[in-house]
Amino acid sequence: MVKFIVGKADLNISAAVRGEMISTLEKDEKKENIIFVVPDQFEYETEKAVYRILGARGRLTRFYEIRITTFSKLCREILEECGEHRP
Repeated sequence: MVKFIVGKADLNISAAVRGEMISTLEKDEKKENIIFVVPDQFEYETEKAVYRILGARGRLTRFYEIRITTFSKLCREILEECGEHRP
């Protein structure tokens, strides 16, 4: 399933997305594969925020089910998967 959450710049979309990811993990005990694509400059901060939230809720063992990646890394992986090897 692909889910887009969009809104004005003054809304806290990042918090809404993080909350959606955590609730998806908490509502079902089966392994979920969540890919969260963020701009390059927000990868570390997003990983840190998700890690803290899961740690506070006692769900830190499920951190590996969330993959936080950037647009450029995702593009590189897609090109490599298709056989293209260029920067």
